[in-house]
Amino acid sequence: MALLSAIWGTSYILMKRGLESFSYLQVGALRILFSFLCLLPIALKNLYKLNRQNLSATDHWVRNLGCIALLAVMGSAIALALFYFLIRETSPVFGFMVTYFIPIVSTLWVIADNERFTSSMLISVAVILAGVYIINRSAIKNILKT
Repeated sequence: MALLSAIWGTSYILMKRGLESFSYLQVGALRILFSFLCLLPIALKNLYKLNRQNLSATDHWVRNLGCIALLAVMGSAIALALFYFLIRETSPVFGFMVTYFIPIVSTLWVIADNERFTSSMLISVAVILAGVYIINRSAIKNILKT
């Protein structure tokens, strides 16, 4: 968990450096590509478990696949491009803010949606926030001084 927190916390600093050499679209595309390459072996390993007859069992399978593609483009590709544009035009501070607010908003959404909320979820959010704070505390102190 400490390694995950370190990777998460330092990624925004590395993004800002990457944006000095690449455009925000290139950084977003590279991040999606690397994620795809990391997840591809897991997907291929589990592909045999997929029940192929159920894929086309519904009348709307093409529309469903289209909705998944739309979600991938709107929820990941465009969101990442806008996020990197924001970091490039402003500073990693906004990246820090997103890092801190995503777990909080997710937790509030779980509560608002009456989903089951466990103590392990709360501990996980606390560990993520603590890890991000530890990694970024000097940058945060510099921001608060100005």
